[in-house]
Amino acid sequence: MKTSFHAALVALFTVSVVACSSVEYLDPAAQSYAANGTVKVAALQYGPSKANASAVDASCATRADYNTCAIEKLTEQAASAGASIVVAPELVLDQKVYEGEPTLGSVPAEQQNLSDASLIKIFSKVARDQKVMLTVHLQTRDAKTQKKYSTQVVFDDKGAVAALHHKFELYGKENASLTPGSDESIVETALGKAAPLICADLYGDPRHHHKLVEGLGARVIFVSSY
Repeated sequence: MKTSFHAALVALFTVSVVACSSVEYLDPAAQSYAANGTVKVAALQYGPSKANASAVDASCATRADYNTCAIEKLTEQAASAGASIVVAPELVLDQKVYEGEPTLGSVPAEQQNLSDASLIKIFSKVARDQKVMLTVHLQTRDAKTQKKYSTQVVFDDKGAVAALHHKFELYGKENASLTPGSDESIVETALGKAAPLICADLYGDPRHHHKLVEGLGARVIFVSSY
């Protein structure tokens, strides 16, 4: 299925994209299962700009947070095409402040203490409303330690936080302001256990990869990259 750079790519787990987001198999059984047509996944391809946001949906160009709007609309498109799992790229949202670290199992969409402008709240609502497992990339800050992270947040189809992953292989200027992650994360999906990773994590410390596969049983990886 061919798409423009601005559109959601939805396929029966034959998804593999460059410099955006992707799903990769660590276990042939997972790919075989998906090939039966029982699960659809969307890897969103998007370059942050007002022009690209307008190409996704003209209404996005009227919003100050036009990139956030584009990812919302692409997720809606993916869900309409039958995707139950959606992975968004790295560094594409209109983020001006660090988001607080959400609690696993919490449903930010229902938290009154969160501003309606909170990206965590926005995409919790998107996941819930579209009934998809949604992975988005954010910059977060731990309230206790004040450490800042490059973070993947995985929401389940009810908008609950199903997994958090802190990028452990920081790249370039990220090292000046962010703290590398030290733990690995796993989330249960329709394809079994999946490991969220961010960009350079793919070629990072192999001890993390070994633990994900051999220790935690990951069979699929969700990659957000820029």
